[in-house]
Amino acid sequence: MSYSHVDNKWRERVRVHLRPLEKQGILELFDDSKIDPGDQWHEEIVAALDRAKVAILLVSADFIASDFIAEDELPPLLKKAESGGATIIPVIVSPCGFRREKRLSRYQSVNKPEEPLEGLTYSESEQVLAKLADAVENALQHPDVERRDRTLRETPAHSAPKTDLQSESAKELLQLIESEPDSDKRGLTEILDSPEPGQTFFLPGLRDGGSPFKMKSRLFREGVSELVSREWLYPPEDTGETRLYEFKPL
Repeated sequence: MSYSHVDNKWRERVRVHLRPLEKQGILELFDDSKIDPGDQWHEEIVAALDRAKVAILLVSADFIASDFIAEDELPPLLKKAESGGATIIPVIVSPCGFRREKRLSRYQSVNKPEEPLEGLTYSESEQVLAKLADAVENALQHPDVERRDRTLRETPAHSAPKTDLQSESAKELLQLIESEPDSDKRGLTEILDSPEPGQTFFLPGLRDGGSPFKMKSRLFREGVSELVSREWLYPPEDTGETRLYEFKPL
């Protein structure tokens, strides 16, 4: 378990939820509180990282800001995860820039970044930690299934990768869509009755305002048609003044 000492109370709650799995012999949980006085602490951590099959990350602003975590703990864990040797399970404990940390946010967190443990009621946070315990047990008892599920979460579930898109307009639109940091708002909002003949005005994302982009209508139609047919976008939904193209979730 990797965490900032500022978030020690959550480390203790995680230990409580994982204690039954320890009693059953399913796991041996390690965090730096298990290093005894006189031990070579750095070597102990390196050894724990080397044998880890599951890495629980208690993510917060302090966690992200920690140089030791960023430089010493995360690199070996992420390297093992990329080769299939470990499962990364982030838990968002307080508001932070988790989505901006691309090497972390590629892994599905137990709770949504906008619903950190600190903002939940006691009962709600306990439910999240119970879900964490289930995820850890599943990863240890069914590692092949967990790796398969993680791969599905990390890989867009579309019929063709971005590089297989044929038209430049589709590639350009997809790039704009993916620039929206909030995954729930990704898509396109076409503004009907565009003010310039032959031009289509649109917003990247599902929104009501902002500075619109414009594209030749022929190219826009070509791009959105390809994105819909390749299942990057859902079929359009008319609202009267706009036409919404919702991004298909991963």
